[in-house]
Amino acid sequence: MTQLEWMKLTQSQIQKANLVQQRTGKQKQLIRRAINQNHLKTLSLA
Repeated sequence: MTQLEWMKLTQSQIQKANLVQQRTGKQKQLIRRAINQNHLKTLSLA
């Protein structure tokens, strides 16, 4: 495998990893937001 091929391979892997990180980051934000909303609801009920 040439160095150029290796660089292309690692670059695409890095891009995939970045996409996964972005997705999980968004999911974490959504989960956090949902928890906060539920927390506010329970506080207002109390």
